[in-house]
Amino acid sequence: MATTNGHIPNGHPKKEERPRDVFRISGLIAILCCVPLPLFAFVVCIVLSVMNDFEESTYTTCSDPAAGKVRNFLPSISSAIGGFTPQRYIWRIFFAVHLTPRFIFALMHYNYNMGFPVTSGLSWFRPVHEKGFLVFVGCATFYMICVLILYRWARHDITWSSKDVRSYRLKVFFCVCSIFATVMAMYFFNRHMQYCEPNIYSWFAIFEYMLVFSNVSFHSTWLVMEFSDALLHITVPVRPGQYASLPV
Repeated sequence: MATTNGHIPNGHPKKEERPRDVFRISGLIAILCCVPLPLFAFVVCIVLSVMNDFEESTYTTCSDPAAGKVRNFLPSISSAIGGFTPQRYIWRIFFAVHLTPRFIFALMHYNYNMGFPVTSGLSWFRPVHEKGFLVFVGCATFYMICVLILYRWARHDITWSSKDVRSYRLKVFFCVCSIFATVMAMYFFNRHMQYCEPNIYSWFAIFEYMLVFSNVSFHSTWLVMEFSDALLHITVPVRPGQYASLPV
C-alpha cells in the first residue's frame, strides 16, 4: 500500500533511521588527551637521558678530530629520543598512539578551511637525518607563513571575532618564535662544529627544544581556539549495508 506525508499505513509517523553513536567525546577533551602525548614523551626522554645516560647523550664531536669529545649539559632531541633504551620505545609508543586522532584533526582542519571562500628518527644514518631535519624545519616555517597569509586573506571581507584575533596573534607569536629558534639553533650548531667549544651544543639543543615547542604550539592554536567546541563521535549502521560518515 502506498503511503503519503511520511506515514505508514497504520497511521503512526515513520521514524527516521539514523546511525547509532557508540562513542562520543568533546573536541576539547580529545585535544587535551591527544596533543600532550608527544610533548610528555619528549620531556620524559630528555629527563631519562640526563639521569641515566648523561655522558653518552651529551658528549659530541665536531669538525676538529683533535678536540675529541666535547662536553655539554643537555642532549639534542635526536639523542634523547632515539639513542637509548627505554627512551626510543617511549617516544615511538606515545607518537604512534596520537597518530589516529591527528589524522582526524587534519580532516577537521581541512573541512574548517574549506568553509572560507578564498576569492581575493633515522638517527643511525646521520647525513639523511640532518638533511631530513632541515627539510622539516624549512617546510614547517613555509607552512606557518602560508597559514598566516591565508588566515587574513580568507577573512578579508568579514568581521573578525575576538577569538579570531587572539588565534591569529598566537599564530604570529609562535611563528616568530619558531623562526628565531631556527636561526639561533643554526648559529650554535655551526659554532659548535667550527670551534668545538664546551656546552655550545647544549645551547643548540635548547633552541631545538624551543623550535619543537613553537611548532607544536602553533598547531595547537587551531585545536584550542577554532575546534574547542567540536564534537567527535563514532557511529555504527542501524542495519547491515548502511554506513555513515564520521562527522567532524
